[in-house]
Amino acid sequence: MAVIAVNLREINLKREDIDAEVKIKNVTNNINLTNLKQVDFPLSDTGKALVFSFEYKSDYEMSEPKEGVLGTIYMAGDVLFTEKKKLLESALKSWKDKQKVDDEVLLPVLQAAFNTVNIEAIYLSRKVLLPSPIQLPQIAPQKK
Repeated sequence: MAVIAVNLREINLKREDIDAEVKIKNVTNNINLTNLKQVDFPLSDTGKALVFSFEYKSDYEMSEPKEGVLGTIYMAGDVLFTEKKKLLESALKSWKDKQKVDDEVLLPVLQAAFNTVNIEAIYLSRKVLLPSPIQLPQIAPQKK
């Protein structure tokens, strides 16, 4: 499997104004494929590649001082993927027929997209004073 590149086309972030201490109830992260198309890619053995378009969204739900959404991080982008001709054709046909792709192709594509957007989301969340959308590793004292 060969993920060639991940490109972001759109980034939006929003945080509501708050007048009191806020308690985060939940942070939900979601990534979805929105489109798949085949393009010419002369650097691959087959001369073709697939472009998977995706959308990522993090919603920050608060419980206090009021219920609702405190903030949102949204990104849209593309993953360029190439592989053997038969696998590319199968993925494209499956997408056209059922809007689904086999895990053999889907998992590396989503993982590449998720790796890119997670890093960006952590960085962007700090810019609008939101906590990280994913839990970062914690350092704990050694047990004696």
